[in-house]
Amino acid sequence: MFRTLFCRILFIIVIKKLQSRSLPLLGLNSRLIVLLAWRKENVGIYDFAVEGNALKAIELTEEVAHGLLEKNEGLHFDLLSLHFVELVCSRKCTEALEFAQVKLAPFGKLHKYVEKLEDSMALLAYEEPEKSPMFHLLSMDYRQRVAENLNREILAHANLPSYTAMERLIKQATVVRQSLSQELGKDGPSPFSLRDFLKS
Repeated sequence: MFRTLFCRILFIIVIKKLQSRSLPLLGLNSRLIVLLAWRKENVGIYDFAVEGNALKAIELTEEVAHGLLEKNEGLHFDLLSLHFVELVCSRKCTEALEFAQVKLAPFGKLHKYVEKLEDSMALLAYEEPEKSPMFHLLSMDYRQRVAENLNREILAHANLPSYTAMERLIKQATVVRQSLSQELGKDGPSPFSLRDFLKS
């Protein structure tokens, strides 16, 4: 929360400085300013996807990474599916069907999306979709995975690293600890804990 607030405040300051044409006072180059503006939008895109407003996430993605969703059909399908699921959960079945016919049906022509499409459509058969065998499509975990995938693709589209240095370091530390645990058994290190790692 604090980080997001800080980024937004910094963004406002940068924009105000841009408007007054006092870039030299800031000591920032134009690439950094573009990156800051893009980063603010990217945080919003992630939030919209996680909070169930996939159409807004799609709209913003097209603004900051034009053509990305056309190139990455799977990601586009996942975002559209998130919106479909939200409609089903809101008990807007007629609207969900119309949306599926217009936006999701074209994906049915491609074999790799048929099973996912069937799973999504099966939610309509249940009065309580959260009790259906496809309940995972309603979970926060699923929305976060789609949002994280979207975030990585946007970063890659902007030629930025998909993962932060901290994420790479934690992944590497986790793999090393798992390998050592397997090799050394009980004498090996304890499972990875971010809290313990940051304390050491």
